[in-house]
Amino acid sequence: MMRHPLLQVVLLLFICGAMAGPAYACNYDEIKEKSGPPVVVVREVPKKGEGTWQAYTVATSEGENDKWEPLRINVSYENLKEDKYCVNKDEKRRDFLDGEEQNCVSIDLMNEEKKKRLTDEIVPEAIKLHTDRLLVQRIKTPWKVPNLRDHAVCSHFTSPDDHTSQDVQDADYLLYVAAGPNKKLWSSPWAVTCAIDEQTKRPMVGAMNIHPVYTDFTRANVRFIAHQLAHALGFDYKNMMKEELKDK
Repeated sequence: MMRHPLLQVVLLLFICGAMAGPAYACNYDEIKEKSGPPVVVVREVPKKGEGTWQAYTVATSEGENDKWEPLRINVSYENLKEDKYCVNKDEKRRDFLDGEEQNCVSIDLMNEEKKKRLTDEIVPEAIKLHTDRLLVQRIKTPWKVPNLRDHAVCSHFTSPDDHTSQDVQDADYLLYVAAGPNKKLWSSPWAVTCAIDEQTKRPMVGAMNIHPVYTDFTRANVRFIAHQLAHALGFDYKNMMKEELKDK
């Protein structure tokens, strides 16, 4: 469950709204229709294990918000390796939306400098826009990432071995990040919910593809990527109507 004074004014109007202009058009409805329902995370009593995740959270004073605490988002960059994104033109790389191989063209090309901007600046700043505002009832027990092979979109993302064989600890949400070619959505970034908690129905696993076109560290890019992440965190009109959050 997430705490919401009108969900922080609907998460600052979905992080300042969909940015103006076609370059920042949001394709979430199309993604959601294609992806289908998320799978369910069943929590279990685990053995201790450590995952290869990069963690983002917000520090609070000890004793503050004993029940409601900042959302902890862990990020996997397993899908941001050189064999999964375009390095040279005319290579073939997977489109993470449908799993089909695509021919790489110049705008699809990724390099170490762009990758570093994504992992060190853009993604952390986009996440911070959420973790600065969202308080949750934290997951106290370790849990496993479910098998995503039946999810129409998330099945195209590689899950590191330790995510399914070991337990996730000290995290409320796990995010897979990729930077593959994206022909069907005009190279726009997108994100989707992969799995929800069986008990609370809160999203726990998500996946995001950030096209290399959006790897400049600008305020507009950070906000647009944060907007897409908001959808993967469960912020969409139908969900809000279902949970009766729109008028609260």
